[in-house]
Amino acid sequence: MSKIIYGERIGKTTPLVVACDGVIFDGTKHKILLTKRTDNGKWCLPGGKMEPGESASECCVSEVLEKQAWRWLWNVWLAFTLRRLHR
Repeated sequence: MSKIIYGERIGKTTPLVVACDGVIFDGTKHKILLTKRTDNGKWCLPGGKMEPGESASECCVSEVLEKQAWRWLWNVWLAFTLRRLHR
């Protein structure tokens, strides 16, 4: 049965956005991967906005890979910089 709800509505003042998050476990399945948000500093699951024509599974994979690619590049840069400093 449907119910009419009165009052403020989600999406009334801003557009709705479809997003996906992915859960990545470590080898022991005791830890999950979290990323730190740049806008508010809180920890969250890796994910992001779904692009037009993208499925939910494609969105999850692309967002997780995107977040992990930046993390990998940062680690490589940091290791390279530290190595140069300690020569």
